[in-house]
Amino acid sequence: MPGYHEELKRALRAARSNAGIKSDQELALRSGVHLQTLQNWMYGKTTPRPSELSKVAAVLDVPFADLMAIYEGREIEPPPLQDAIRELVEEMKIDRRERHEAHIAMLQMIQALIAQIPRLTG
Repeated sequence: MPGYHEELKRALRAARSNAGIKSDQELALRSGVHLQTLQNWMYGKTTPRPSELSKVAAVLDVPFADLMAIYEGREIEPPPLQDAIRELVEEMKIDRRERHEAHIAMLQMIQALIAQIPRLTG
């Protein structure tokens, strides 16, 4: 699709940077997609093959559907409700663990203070 290769180029470069990949050449090596192929996508010379774009998406840890939507000029669709709920539950588990650890630390401090009361009053 003409015109959207610039958006794909920006998205790939941003994702590459987020993944700590320093160059297009490194991305090509890690994904197994030829450097020339990546450059052809970015400059609108060829259309990404799904099999190759999915390899790049996997290395960059971004959804293949998002990269394809960017290339095709479509809006990126939100994750399915199940995925969003799963992520929220995981965040809640982390929050619960952190709160539990904070409660344990507070109880330990209170116990230490209680242990010192006889010494202070005696």
